[in-house]
Amino acid sequence: MLFRSFQGERVKAGGATPAVPVAQQTQSALLLNQSLDAAQARRFEECVDLAKQSSTVNPGNARAFSNLGFCLGAQGKWAEGIAAAQEAVRLDPTLQLARNNLNWMQQEQAKAGKR
Repeated sequence: MLFRSFQGERVKAGGATPAVPVAQQTQSALLLNQSLDAAQARRFEECVDLAKQSSTVNPGNARAFSNLGFCLGAQGKWAEGIAAAQEAVRLDPTLQLARNNLNWMQQEQAKAGKR
């Protein structure tokens, strides 16, 4: 079963974390896709809630943590967003989107600290 994601990639249920049952991976993927839809619609609070649910259902879902970080950053919650993006990178060091989100938030946090 495939699902679409924010960046046009597909989020595949059952492929990310073998220790998590497929039903939980599927539920996590559905929640993540709802979170991605909320992010695209700029409904960042809803995005955060759904990404948190996705990461709770499947704590190994790096994309959920990446999206959580992005949506927290979009709200100016830099420290929380950075922590979520760092977790995404820890879970999947190859996830470039998480690295990009992390770099963006660190730059924005530094700018905010200089004001």
